[in-house]
Amino acid sequence: MNIKMGTFISGLIGVAVVVAMAVNFSGQLYASEAVKNGKPDGPYKEYFKNGQLKVETNFKNGIPDGPFKAYNENGQLRREAFYKDGNVEGKHLTYYKSGKLEEEAFFKNGKLDGMFKAYSENGKLVREMVLKEGKLDGLIREYDANGQIESEKLFKDGELVEGTLKEYDESGKLKK
Repeated sequence: MNIKMGTFISGLIGVAVVVAMAVNFSGQLYASEAVKNGKPDGPYKEYFKNGQLKVETNFKNGIPDGPFKAYNENGQLRREAFYKDGNVEGKHLTYYKSGKLEEEAFFKNGKLDGMFKAYSENGKLVREMVLKEGKLDGLIREYDANGQIESEKLFKDGELVEGTLKEYDESGKLKK
């Protein structure tokens, strides 16, 4: 990989900020990032061989901090999240290649925390569950391809609560 660099010196704080651009042998931009005091600090972008944007994010003192987006080779958004001090924070979304929502999750301090939902490629909800600090903590529901409930069970602090499993038939009626 051939590295081309441009340098900007900030007169206000006297710290060298280097903008590095990595270019492959055919001259296509592979990645660009800002580096401050030897650590990534600022926007970061990475590209596929076809020139499409692959990843865009931000770093603060070498740690992911801010919006994160990842794309498929066709340019379609694949994943989006937000980082705070190196941890995923808040809503995290993943998408199928078609662009339809695949999963929606919530994070707190880098751990799954809150409602998690998974969808089929045709947009039907297939699973929903509640997590607290990365552990299952609440009701889990699973659905068939038509959106009909198949089962539900209750978890507390990551453990299945005994006797809470309920299964349903194709019509949605509780099995005995």
